[in-house]
Amino acid sequence: MNQSLLDPFQRFELPQQIEEVLREGKGHAKSLAFNRRGTLLAVGWEDGSLLIYDFETRGLARTYKPHSARITTLAWSANGRFLASGSTDKSVVLTNVELGTQEARVLRSGAITRISLNQHDHYCCLASYASGPAELISLRDQACKALPYITVEGEGKHAKASTGGTVLAEALFDRSGSLIFVSQSRGTIAVLDASTLQHIDTIKVTGHNRITSMALNSKGTALLANCSDRHVRLYHINSAADAQRLTGDQLRSHVASNKAPAEGSLLGLQPPILQLQRSFDDKVDRRTWRAAAFTGNGEHVGAASLTAHEHMIFIWDIWGKLEAVLRGPNESIVDMAWHPTKAILATISSTGLIYLWARIYRENWAAFAPDFEELHDNFEYEEREDEFDIQNPALEMVQVTNRAEDEEDVDIEGLDEGLSSDGEGDDSTCLHHLQVDIRPPTPPPADNRLGSGEAEGASTAAQAQAQAQAQAAALVEDDDAVLSSDGEGSPPPGPSSQATPAPPLPLHGAPGLTALKATTPGPSDDPGFADPAGMPSKRLKR
Repeated sequence: MNQSLLDPFQRFELPQQIEEVLREGKGHAKSLAFNRRGTLLAVGWEDGSLLIYDFETRGLARTYKPHSARITTLAWSANGRFLASGSTDKSVVLTNVELGTQEARVLRSGAITRISLNQHDHYCCLASYASGPAELISLRDQACKALPYITVEGEGKHAKASTGGTVLAEALFDRSGSLIFVSQSRGTIAVLDASTLQHIDTIKVTGHNRITSMALNSKGTALLANCSDRHVRLYHINSAADAQRLTGDQLRSHVASNKAPAEGSLLGLQPPILQLQRSFDDKVDRRTWRAAAFTGNGEHVGAASLTAHEHMIFIWDIWGKLEAVLRGPNESIVDMAWHPTKAILATISSTGLIYLWARIYRENWAAFAPDFEELHDNFEYEEREDEFDIQNPALEMVQVTNRAEDEEDVDIEGLDEGLSSDGEGDDSTCLHHLQVDIRPPTPPPADNRLGSGEAEGASTAAQAQAQAQAQAAALVEDDDAVLSSDGEGSPPPGPSSQATPAPPLPLHGAPGLTALKATTPGPSDDPGFADPAGMPSKRLKR
Protein backbone atom coordinates (compact mmCIF):
# COMPACT_ATOMS: atom_id res chain seq x y z
CA MET A 1 0.00 0.00 0.00
CA ASN A 2 1.12 3.55 -0.69
CA GLN A 3 2.70 4.83 2.51
CA SER A 4 2.11 8.49 1.61
CA LEU A 5 -1.66 7.86 1.56
CA LEU A 6 -1.62 6.24 4.99
CA ASP A 7 0.49 8.91 6.64
CA PRO A 8 1.34 12.00 4.56
CA PHE A 9 3.52 13.36 7.36
CA GLN A 10 5.79 10.30 7.22
CA ARG A 11 6.36 9.98 3.52
CA PHE A 12 9.90 8.63 3.59
CA GLU A 13 10.92 5.80 5.87
CA LEU A 14 14.23 5.88 7.69
CA PRO A 15 15.86 3.29 9.94
CA GLN A 16 15.71 3.99 13.66
CA GLN A 17 17.49 1.28 15.62
CA ILE A 18 19.58 -1.88 15.34
CA GLU A 19 17.28 -4.75 14.45
CA GLU A 20 19.74 -7.64 14.10
CA VAL A 21 23.43 -8.50 14.32
CA LEU A 22 25.13 -10.95 11.94
CA ARG A 23 27.86 -13.02 13.63
CA GLU A 24 28.46 -16.06 11.41
CA GLY A 25 32.05 -15.20 10.53
CA LYS A 26 34.98 -16.28 12.68
CA GLY A 27 37.03 -13.11 12.15
CA HIS A 28 36.21 -9.48 11.48
CA ALA A 29 34.08 -8.23 8.60
CA LYS A 30 35.71 -5.45 6.55
CA SER A 31 33.45 -4.70 3.56
CA LEU A 32 29.91 -5.36 2.38
CA ALA A 33 27.64 -4.75 -0.60
CA PHE A 34 24.02 -5.49 -1.59
CA ASN A 35 23.04 -6.87 -4.95
CA ARG A 36 20.73 -4.95 -7.26
CA ARG A 37 17.48 -6.03 -5.60
CA GLY A 38 18.81 -6.33 -2.06
CA THR A 39 18.09 -10.05 -1.78
CA LEU A 40 21.76 -11.02 -1.31
CA LEU A 41 24.36 -9.42 0.93
CA ALA A 42 28.06 -10.01 0.27
CA VAL A 43 30.52 -9.56 3.14
CA GLY A 44 34.31 -9.62 2.88
CA TRP A 45 36.37 -10.72 5.88
CA GLU A 46 39.87 -10.02 7.11
CA ASP A 47 41.13 -13.53 6.31
CA GLY A 48 40.09 -13.29 2.64
CA SER A 49 36.81 -15.18 3.01
CA LEU A 50 33.71 -14.08 1.13
CA LEU A 51 30.29 -14.81 2.65
CA ILE A 52 26.96 -14.47 0.83
CA TYR A 53 23.85 -14.01 2.99
CA ASP A 54 20.27 -14.56 1.89
CA PHE A 55 18.96 -11.26 3.19
CA GLU A 56 15.32 -12.34 3.30
CA THR A 57 16.04 -15.23 5.67
CA ARG A 58 19.24 -13.70 7.12
CA GLY A 59 20.88 -17.08 6.65
CA LEU A 60 24.30 -17.90 5.27
CA ALA A 61 23.95 -19.09 1.66
CA ARG A 62 27.52 -19.43 0.33
CA THR A 63 31.10 -19.24 1.56
CA TYR A 64 34.12 -18.68 -0.71
CA LYS A 65 37.84 -18.07 -0.20
CA PRO A 66 38.97 -15.93 -3.16
CA HIS A 67 41.79 -14.07 -1.36
CA SER A 68 44.55 -14.70 1.14
CA ALA A 69 44.28 -11.32 2.91
CA ARG A 70 41.69 -8.75 3.91
CA ILE A 71 38.93 -7.99 1.38
CA THR A 72 38.62 -4.22 1.15
CA THR A 73 35.97 -3.71 -1.54
CA LEU A 74 33.11 -5.55 -3.27
CA ALA A 75 31.09 -4.82 -6.41
CA TRP A 76 28.11 -6.72 -7.88
CA SER A 77 27.37 -7.08 -11.56
CA ALA A 78 24.07 -5.79 -12.93
CA ASN A 79 22.55 -9.28 -13.21
CA GLY A 80 23.72 -10.34 -9.74
CA ARG A 81 25.53 -13.44 -11.00
CA PHE A 82 29.08 -12.13 -10.65
CA LEU A 83 30.86 -10.45 -7.77
CA ALA A 84 34.18 -8.62 -8.02
CA SER A 85 36.38 -8.32 -4.95
CA GLY A 86 39.60 -6.46 -4.19
CA SER A 87 42.02 -7.24 -1.41
CA THR A 88 45.22 -6.18 0.26
CA ASP A 89 46.87 -9.21 -1.37
CA LYS A 90 47.01 -7.00 -4.53
CA SER A 91 44.54 -9.08 -6.52
CA VAL A 92 41.18 -8.53 -8.20
CA VAL A 93 38.94 -11.62 -8.40
CA LEU A 94 35.69 -12.10 -10.31
CA THR A 95 33.54 -14.86 -8.77
CA ASN A 96 30.54 -16.61 -10.29
CA VAL A 97 28.17 -16.53 -7.32
CA GLU A 98 25.74 -19.13 -8.65
CA LEU A 99 28.33 -21.75 -9.63
CA GLY A 100 30.93 -20.86 -7.02
CA THR A 101 33.74 -20.71 -9.59
CA GLN A 102 36.47 -18.15 -10.12
CA GLU A 103 35.95 -16.49 -13.49
CA ALA A 104 39.05 -14.27 -13.52
CA ARG A 105 41.93 -13.18 -11.33
CA VAL A 106 44.31 -10.26 -11.92
CA LEU A 107 47.36 -9.55 -9.77
CA ARG A 108 48.47 -5.93 -9.47
CA SER A 109 51.33 -4.07 -7.77
CA GLY A 110 49.40 -2.45 -4.91
CA ALA A 111 46.62 -3.00 -2.40
CA ILE A 112 43.14 -2.54 -3.87
CA THR A 113 40.92 0.04 -2.14
CA ARG A 114 37.96 0.35 -4.53
CA ILE A 115 36.41 -1.73 -7.32
CA SER A 116 33.80 -0.44 -9.77
CA LEU A 117 32.22 -2.76 -12.34
CA ASN A 118 30.81 -1.63 -15.65
CA GLN A 119 27.08 -2.37 -15.39
CA HIS A 120 26.94 -3.40 -19.05
CA ASP A 121 30.16 -5.46 -19.09
CA HIS A 122 31.11 -7.18 -15.84
CA TYR A 123 34.51 -8.16 -17.28
CA CYS A 124 35.48 -4.47 -17.36
CA CYS A 125 36.29 -2.83 -14.02
CA LEU A 126 38.06 0.12 -12.45
CA ALA A 127 40.58 -0.49 -9.68
CA SER A 128 41.71 2.16 -7.21
CA TYR A 129 44.85 1.75 -5.11
CA ALA A 130 46.21 3.05 -1.84
CA SER A 131 48.75 5.03 -3.85
CA GLY A 132 49.08 5.72 -7.55
CA PRO A 133 46.61 6.34 -10.35
CA ALA A 134 43.50 4.23 -10.83
CA GLU A 135 43.45 1.68 -13.66
CA LEU A 136 41.00 0.35 -16.19
CA ILE A 137 41.25 -3.46 -16.12
CA SER A 138 39.92 -5.97 -18.62
CA LEU A 139 39.30 -9.22 -16.77
CA ARG A 140 39.10 -11.15 -20.04
CA ASP A 141 42.71 -10.66 -21.13
CA GLN A 142 44.11 -9.05 -17.90
CA ALA A 143 44.99 -5.87 -19.79
CA CYS A 144 45.46 -2.83 -17.55
CA LYS A 145 45.58 0.83 -18.49
CA ALA A 146 46.27 3.71 -16.10
CA LEU A 147 43.74 6.53 -16.11
CA PRO A 148 45.10 9.97 -17.04
CA TYR A 149 45.18 12.53 -14.26
CA ILE A 150 45.74 16.27 -14.06
CA THR A 151 46.96 18.17 -11.02
CA VAL A 152 45.88 21.82 -10.93
CA GLU A 153 47.72 24.25 -8.67
CA GLY A 154 46.89 27.91 -8.14
CA GLU A 155 43.91 29.98 -9.27
CA GLY A 156 43.18 32.52 -11.97
CA LYS A 157 46.09 33.41 -14.24
CA HIS A 158 48.55 31.65 -11.94
CA ALA A 159 46.88 28.26 -12.33
CA LYS A 160 49.07 25.47 -13.65
CA ALA A 161 48.15 21.98 -14.72
CA SER A 162 50.61 19.10 -14.56
CA THR A 163 50.72 15.33 -14.44
CA GLY A 164 53.31 15.05 -11.67
CA GLY A 165 53.08 14.73 -7.92
CA THR A 166 51.63 12.14 -5.60
CA VAL A 167 48.37 10.67 -6.83
CA LEU A 168 45.61 9.40 -4.56
CA ALA A 169 42.75 8.71 -6.94
CA GLU A 170 39.45 6.86 -6.76
CA ALA A 171 37.46 5.99 -9.87
CA LEU A 172 33.97 4.68 -10.61
CA PHE A 173 31.71 4.13 -13.62
CA ASP A 174 28.41 5.90 -14.11
CA ARG A 175 25.24 3.84 -14.54
CA SER A 176 25.49 3.76 -18.32
CA GLY A 177 29.16 2.74 -18.32
CA SER A 178 30.05 5.52 -20.76
CA LEU A 179 31.62 7.93 -18.22
CA ILE A 180 34.31 7.56 -15.59
CA PHE A 181 34.54 9.83 -12.56
CA VAL A 182 38.02 10.12 -11.06
CA SER A 183 38.69 11.97 -7.81
CA GLN A 184 42.22 13.34 -8.17
CA SER A 185 44.72 15.03 -5.91
CA ARG A 186 44.37 18.67 -4.96
CA GLY A 187 40.56 18.53 -4.95
CA THR A 188 39.48 17.89 -8.53
CA ILE A 189 37.06 15.44 -10.13
CA ALA A 190 37.86 14.44 -13.70
CA VAL A 191 35.13 13.24 -16.06
CA LEU A 192 36.55 10.85 -18.68
CA ASP A 193 35.15 9.10 -21.70
CA ALA A 194 35.14 5.39 -20.88
CA SER A 195 35.96 4.29 -24.43
CA THR A 196 38.78 6.75 -25.28
CA LEU A 197 39.85 7.91 -21.77
CA GLN A 198 39.82 11.50 -23.01
CA HIS A 199 38.91 14.41 -20.75
CA ILE A 200 35.35 15.70 -20.96
CA ASP A 201 35.45 18.04 -17.97
CA THR A 202 37.36 18.65 -14.75
CA ILE A 203 35.53 19.98 -11.69
CA LYS A 204 37.44 21.83 -9.01
CA VAL A 205 36.40 21.68 -5.35
CA THR A 206 36.77 24.71 -3.11
CA GLY A 207 40.00 24.91 -1.13
CA HIS A 208 41.97 22.10 -2.85
CA ASN A 209 40.39 19.55 -0.51
CA ARG A 210 41.13 15.91 -1.19
CA ILE A 211 38.14 13.73 -2.07
CA THR A 212 38.22 10.54 -0.02
CA SER A 213 35.25 8.68 -1.52
CA MET A 214 32.43 9.00 -4.06
CA ALA A 215 29.00 7.40 -4.48
CA LEU A 216 26.18 7.47 -7.05
CA ASN A 217 22.43 7.28 -6.50
CA SER A 218 20.39 4.40 -7.90
CA LYS A 219 19.32 6.33 -11.02
CA GLY A 220 22.81 7.62 -11.79
CA THR A 221 21.73 11.27 -11.82
CA ALA A 222 23.60 12.48 -8.73
CA LEU A 223 27.09 12.08 -7.28
CA LEU A 224 28.24 12.37 -3.65
CA ALA A 225 31.81 13.48 -2.90
CA ASN A 226 33.18 13.00 0.61
CA CYS A 227 35.82 15.69 1.08
CA SER A 228 38.56 16.13 3.66
CA ASP A 229 37.16 19.53 4.76
CA ARG A 230 34.35 17.74 6.68
CA HIS A 231 31.80 18.40 3.93
CA VAL A 232 29.85 15.96 1.78
CA ARG A 233 29.05 17.61 -1.55
CA LEU A 234 26.11 16.72 -3.78
CA TYR A 235 26.54 17.12 -7.56
CA HIS A 236 23.92 16.78 -10.26
CA ILE A 237 25.17 14.90 -13.34
CA ASN A 238 24.32 16.65 -16.60
CA SER A 239 24.47 15.11 -20.05
CA ALA A 240 27.90 14.82 -21.66
CA ALA A 241 26.72 13.83 -25.14
CA ASP A 242 27.60 17.16 -26.75
CA ALA A 243 30.71 17.91 -24.70
CA GLN A 244 34.08 18.11 -26.41
CA ARG A 245 36.71 15.44 -25.74
CA LEU A 246 40.22 16.70 -24.93
CA THR A 247 43.56 15.01 -24.53
CA GLY A 248 45.85 15.71 -21.62
CA ASP A 249 47.98 18.18 -23.59
CA GLN A 250 44.91 20.07 -24.77
CA LEU A 251 43.60 20.29 -21.22
CA ARG A 252 46.92 21.63 -19.87
CA SER A 253 47.12 24.26 -22.60
CA HIS A 254 43.53 25.30 -21.94
CA VAL A 255 44.18 25.74 -18.22
CA ALA A 256 47.36 27.72 -18.90
CA SER A 257 45.67 30.10 -21.35
CA ASN A 258 42.50 30.73 -19.35
CA LYS A 259 41.71 31.82 -15.82
CA ALA A 260 41.05 28.82 -13.64
CA PRO A 261 37.99 29.35 -11.41
CA ALA A 262 38.12 28.78 -7.68
CA GLU A 263 35.30 26.27 -7.98
CA GLY A 264 33.49 24.59 -10.84
CA SER A 265 34.44 23.55 -14.36
CA LEU A 266 38.03 24.25 -15.43
CA LEU A 267 36.92 24.13 -19.07
CA GLY A 268 34.16 26.67 -18.53
CA LEU A 269 31.31 24.37 -19.57
CA GLN A 270 27.84 25.78 -18.96
CA PRO A 271 26.31 23.89 -17.38
CA PRO A 272 29.22 21.73 -16.14
CA ILE A 273 28.99 17.97 -16.24
CA LEU A 274 28.97 17.96 -12.42
CA GLN A 275 26.88 20.82 -11.09
CA LEU A 276 27.14 21.50 -7.36
CA GLN A 277 23.77 21.43 -5.60
CA ARG A 278 24.58 21.66 -1.88
CA SER A 279 26.85 20.31 0.84
CA PHE A 280 26.18 18.46 4.09
CA ASP A 281 28.17 18.84 7.30
CA ASP A 282 27.93 18.62 11.08
CA LYS A 283 27.71 22.25 12.10
CA VAL A 284 28.01 21.50 15.83
CA ASP A 285 30.88 19.04 16.30
CA ARG A 286 32.51 19.40 12.87
CA ARG A 287 32.89 15.66 12.32
CA THR A 288 34.81 14.05 9.52
CA TRP A 289 33.15 11.25 7.59
CA ARG A 290 34.17 7.67 6.93
CA ALA A 291 31.76 7.17 4.02
CA ALA A 292 28.66 8.72 2.46
CA ALA A 293 25.93 7.14 0.35
CA PHE A 294 22.41 7.67 -0.96
CA THR A 295 19.44 5.78 0.40
CA GLY A 296 17.70 3.30 -1.86
CA ASN A 297 15.11 5.80 -3.10
CA GLY A 298 17.72 8.54 -3.52
CA GLU A 299 15.78 11.02 -1.36
CA HIS A 300 18.20 10.99 1.58
CA VAL A 301 21.94 11.03 2.18
CA GLY A 302 23.68 9.15 4.98
CA ALA A 303 27.20 9.80 6.27
CA ALA A 304 29.10 7.65 8.78
CA SER A 305 31.25 9.36 11.37
CA LEU A 306 35.01 8.78 11.32
CA THR A 307 35.43 9.46 15.05
CA ALA A 308 36.96 6.58 17.00
CA HIS A 309 34.74 4.68 19.45
CA GLU A 310 31.64 6.28 17.96
CA HIS A 311 29.00 4.51 15.88
CA MET A 312 26.95 7.40 14.48
CA ILE A 313 25.22 7.93 11.14
CA PHE A 314 23.82 11.33 10.13
CA ILE A 315 20.92 11.34 7.65
CA TRP A 316 19.85 14.41 5.64
CA ASP A 317 17.28 14.84 2.93
CA ILE A 318 18.59 15.93 -0.45
CA TRP A 319 17.52 19.51 0.30
CA GLY A 320 19.95 19.74 3.23
CA LYS A 321 17.69 19.22 6.26
CA LEU A 322 18.99 16.91 8.98
CA GLU A 323 16.36 14.19 9.43
CA ALA A 324 17.87 11.71 11.89
CA VAL A 325 20.99 10.71 13.78
CA LEU A 326 21.53 7.00 14.44
CA ARG A 327 23.61 6.12 17.50
CA GLY A 328 24.99 2.64 18.01
CA PRO A 329 27.53 1.02 20.37
CA ASN A 330 30.87 2.59 21.22
CA GLU A 331 32.56 1.13 18.15
CA SER A 332 33.83 2.99 15.12
CA ILE A 333 32.38 2.35 11.66
CA VAL A 334 34.41 0.49 9.04
CA ASP A 335 31.92 0.37 6.15
CA MET A 336 28.24 0.98 5.42
CA ALA A 337 25.69 0.11 2.71
CA TRP A 338 22.04 1.03 2.14
CA HIS A 339 19.47 -1.54 1.08
CA PRO A 340 18.37 -0.77 -2.52
CA THR A 341 14.60 -1.11 -1.93
CA LYS A 342 13.97 -1.09 1.84
CA ALA A 343 14.59 1.29 4.71
CA ILE A 344 17.48 -0.81 6.01
CA LEU A 345 21.08 0.20 6.64
CA ALA A 346 23.96 -2.24 7.15
CA THR A 347 27.10 -1.11 8.97
CA ILE A 348 30.32 -2.84 10.02
CA SER A 349 31.89 -1.93 13.35
CA SER A 350 35.54 -2.01 14.36
CA THR A 351 34.87 -5.27 16.23
CA GLY A 352 33.87 -6.97 12.97
CA LEU A 353 30.13 -7.23 13.72
CA ILE A 354 27.50 -6.43 11.09
CA TYR A 355 24.64 -4.28 12.39
CA LEU A 356 21.33 -4.08 10.53
CA TRP A 357 19.39 -0.89 11.17
CA ALA A 358 15.63 -0.88 10.52
CA ARG A 359 12.53 1.13 11.26
CA ILE A 360 10.26 0.58 14.27
CA TYR A 361 6.79 -0.06 12.86
CA ARG A 362 3.80 1.01 14.92
CA GLU A 363 0.07 0.69 14.25
CA ASN A 364 -1.49 3.86 12.87
CA TRP A 365 -4.99 4.10 14.32
CA ALA A 366 -5.60 7.41 12.53
CA ALA A 367 -6.01 5.46 9.29
CA PHE A 368 -9.40 4.10 10.44
CA ALA A 369 -12.76 5.85 10.09
CA PRO A 370 -13.55 8.60 12.64
CA ASP A 371 -16.49 6.62 14.06
CA PHE A 372 -14.37 3.51 14.51
CA GLU A 373 -14.91 1.92 17.91
CA GLU A 374 -12.64 -0.65 19.47
CA LEU A 375 -14.44 -3.72 20.85
CA HIS A 376 -13.20 -5.50 23.93
CA ASP A 377 -15.91 -8.21 23.98
CA ASN A 378 -18.04 -9.95 21.37
CA PHE A 379 -21.68 -8.92 21.10
CA GLU A 380 -24.48 -9.37 18.60
CA TYR A 381 -25.14 -6.33 16.45
CA GLU A 382 -28.75 -5.43 15.68
CA GLU A 383 -29.08 -3.43 12.52
CA ARG A 384 -31.68 -0.77 11.98
CA GLU A 385 -34.61 -1.30 9.66
CA ASP A 386 -33.40 1.22 7.05
CA GLU A 387 -29.65 1.01 7.68
CA PHE A 388 -28.78 -0.60 4.37
CA ASP A 389 -31.64 0.79 2.27
CA ILE A 390 -30.75 2.89 -0.77
CA GLN A 391 -32.46 6.26 -0.56
CA ASN A 392 -30.69 8.22 -3.31
CA PRO A 393 -31.50 7.15 -6.95
CA ALA A 394 -28.32 8.79 -8.24
CA LEU A 395 -26.30 6.80 -5.76
CA GLU A 396 -28.10 3.67 -6.91
CA MET A 397 -26.98 4.30 -10.51
CA VAL A 398 -23.40 4.76 -9.34
CA GLN A 399 -23.55 1.49 -7.47
CA VAL A 400 -24.90 -0.29 -10.55
CA THR A 401 -22.01 1.08 -12.60
CA ASN A 402 -19.51 0.01 -9.96
CA ARG A 403 -21.12 -3.43 -9.86
CA ALA A 404 -20.63 -3.78 -13.61
CA GLU A 405 -16.98 -2.82 -13.26
CA ASP A 406 -16.54 -5.35 -10.48
CA GLU A 407 -17.83 -8.10 -12.76
CA GLU A 408 -14.94 -7.62 -15.18
CA ASP A 409 -12.35 -10.38 -15.25
CA VAL A 410 -9.15 -9.59 -13.39
CA ASP A 411 -5.94 -11.53 -13.89
CA ILE A 412 -4.85 -12.69 -10.45
CA GLU A 413 -2.38 -15.35 -11.61
CA GLY A 414 -0.19 -13.48 -14.08
CA LEU A 415 2.72 -11.54 -12.63
CA ASP A 416 4.56 -8.63 -14.11
CA GLU A 417 8.17 -9.29 -14.95
CA GLY A 418 10.48 -8.00 -12.26
CA LEU A 419 12.23 -4.74 -12.98
CA SER A 420 15.59 -3.67 -11.66
CA SER A 421 15.86 -1.53 -8.57
CA ASP A 422 16.77 1.57 -10.56
CA GLY A 423 14.09 1.09 -13.21
CA GLU A 424 16.44 0.54 -16.15
CA GLY A 425 14.39 -2.19 -17.76
CA ASP A 426 13.93 -5.93 -17.70
CA ASP A 427 16.05 -7.98 -15.34
CA SER A 428 14.50 -11.39 -15.95
CA THR A 429 17.99 -12.89 -16.27
CA CYS A 430 19.10 -11.55 -12.90
CA LEU A 431 19.99 -13.83 -10.02
CA HIS A 432 17.92 -12.85 -7.00
CA HIS A 433 18.28 -15.96 -4.81
CA LEU A 434 20.73 -18.81 -4.45
CA GLN A 435 19.39 -22.33 -4.70
CA VAL A 436 19.72 -24.47 -1.61
CA ASP A 437 21.06 -28.00 -2.10
CA ILE A 438 18.83 -30.21 0.08
CA ARG A 439 19.74 -33.90 0.09
CA PRO A 440 17.94 -36.68 2.05
CA PRO A 441 19.98 -38.22 4.88
CA THR A 442 21.74 -41.51 4.18
CA PRO A 443 19.90 -44.43 5.93
CA PRO A 444 21.98 -46.36 8.50
CA PRO A 445 22.96 -49.99 7.70
CA ALA A 446 20.59 -52.76 8.81
CA ASP A 447 21.42 -54.25 12.24
CA ASN A 448 20.25 -57.81 11.38
CA ARG A 449 22.94 -58.27 8.76
CA LEU A 450 26.17 -59.63 10.26
CA GLY A 451 29.41 -59.83 8.37
CA SER A 452 31.83 -62.73 8.52
CA GLY A 453 33.92 -61.04 11.22
CA GLU A 454 30.87 -60.39 13.39
CA ALA A 455 29.70 -64.03 12.98
CA GLU A 456 33.07 -65.40 14.09
CA GLY A 457 33.07 -63.10 17.12
CA ALA A 458 29.59 -64.25 18.12
CA SER A 459 30.52 -67.98 17.89
CA THR A 460 33.67 -67.44 19.96
CA ALA A 461 31.67 -65.71 22.69
CA ALA A 462 29.14 -68.58 22.78
CA GLN A 463 31.91 -71.20 23.14
CA ALA A 464 33.54 -69.26 25.97
CA GLN A 465 30.23 -68.99 27.81
CA ALA A 466 29.56 -72.75 27.50
CA GLN A 467 33.06 -73.55 28.77
CA ALA A 468 32.56 -71.28 31.79
CA GLN A 469 29.29 -72.99 32.67
CA ALA A 470 30.96 -76.44 32.51
CA GLN A 471 33.77 -75.32 34.85
CA ALA A 472 31.22 -73.97 37.34
CA ALA A 473 29.29 -77.26 37.35
CA ALA A 474 32.50 -79.28 37.96
CA LEU A 475 33.46 -77.05 40.87
CA VAL A 476 30.08 -77.56 42.54
CA GLU A 477 30.42 -81.38 42.25
CA ASP A 478 33.86 -81.29 43.92
CA ASP A 479 32.51 -79.30 46.86
CA ASP A 480 29.67 -81.75 47.42
CA ALA A 481 32.09 -84.68 47.35
CA VAL A 482 34.26 -83.10 50.04
CA LEU A 483 31.25 -82.45 52.27
CA SER A 484 30.04 -86.09 51.97
CA SER A 485 33.47 -87.64 52.79
CA ASP A 486 34.56 -85.39 55.67
CA GLY A 487 31.26 -84.53 57.32
CA GLU A 488 30.32 -86.36 60.63
CA GLY A 489 26.90 -87.98 60.97
CA SER A 490 26.26 -87.73 57.34
CA PRO A 491 24.17 -90.47 55.77
CA PRO A 492 25.90 -93.12 53.66
CA PRO A 493 26.21 -92.39 50.03
CA GLY A 494 23.36 -93.60 47.97
CA PRO A 495 21.19 -92.61 45.15
CA SER A 496 18.97 -90.53 47.40
CA SER A 497 21.84 -88.83 49.27
CA GLN A 498 23.74 -87.53 46.27
CA ALA A 499 23.68 -83.74 46.18
CA THR A 500 22.06 -82.10 43.22
CA PRO A 501 24.37 -79.47 41.71
CA ALA A 502 23.07 -75.90 41.97
CA PRO A 503 22.52 -74.06 38.73
CA PRO A 504 25.34 -71.66 37.81
CA LEU A 505 24.98 -67.90 38.19
CA PRO A 506 23.94 -66.00 35.09
CA LEU A 507 26.87 -64.66 33.12
CA HIS A 508 24.94 -62.00 31.14
CA GLY A 509 26.87 -62.78 27.98
CA ALA A 510 30.34 -62.02 29.46
CA PRO A 511 32.78 -64.75 28.35
CA GLY A 512 35.64 -65.93 30.52
CA LEU A 513 33.82 -65.52 33.89
CA THR A 514 33.62 -68.50 36.32
CA ALA A 515 30.47 -69.08 38.37
CA LEU A 516 30.99 -69.69 42.10
CA LYS A 517 28.65 -71.57 44.43
CA ALA A 518 26.83 -69.30 46.85
CA THR A 519 27.27 -70.47 50.48
CA THR A 520 25.42 -69.20 53.51
CA PRO A 521 27.69 -68.48 56.50
CA GLY A 522 26.82 -70.57 59.55
CA PRO A 523 28.23 -71.75 62.86
CA SER A 524 30.56 -74.26 61.26
CA ASP A 525 32.33 -71.51 59.41
CA ASP A 526 33.60 -69.91 62.64
CA PRO A 527 36.58 -71.80 64.22
CA GLY A 528 35.81 -70.46 67.69
CA PHE A 529 32.22 -71.54 67.75
CA ALA A 530 31.15 -74.49 69.94
CA ASP A 531 27.96 -76.38 69.47
CA PRO A 532 25.60 -77.08 72.41
CA ALA A 533 27.19 -80.52 72.97
CA GLY A 534 30.54 -78.82 73.72
CA MET A 535 32.34 -80.34 70.77
CA PRO A 536 33.97 -77.87 68.40
CA SER A 537 32.92 -78.22 64.81
CA LYS A 538 35.39 -79.35 62.22
CA ARG A 539 36.23 -76.70 59.61
CA LEU A 540 36.14 -77.88 56.06
CA LYS A 541 39.20 -77.39 53.93
CA ARG A 542 39.20 -77.38 50.21
